[in-house]
Amino acid sequence: MGLAERADDTARRRDRLCCHIFNKELTIPFFGKIVNAKIAKKAWDILKLSYKGVEKAQKSKLQSLRKEYERYEMSCSESVEQYFSCITGIVNKMMMYGEGIPDNKVVEKILRMIPMKCGDYNN
Repeated sequence: MGLAERADDTARRRDRLCCHIFNKELTIPFFGKIVNAKIAKKAWDILKLSYKGVEKAQKSKLQSLRKEYERYEMSCSESVEQYFSCITGIVNKMMMYGEGIPDNKVVEKILRMIPMKCGDYNN
């Protein structure tokens, strides 16, 4: 077996290994996109193109969540628990999209908004 044949054999083995990993690890929606790819490079290119669209959608959703977090204020009819729940829900969604807000910033926002909005310091 010559050097070129060994290199081709190694490349084919690596390609099969990559395809096996794709088949094993990808979720159904992504796997459906690459099922007809014959080589790992083609599958990888398809996944990269798919992810670009997902990445744009994630950035858009993250911007929307940031805006919601910054503008969200406690209403007088809202309890502290409800306000806290809404703020932490927004923060958790932001974390799912790859951006976290430090806990101290969330606590500061909550403490700033509670007494000022309602003017009730007895809660």
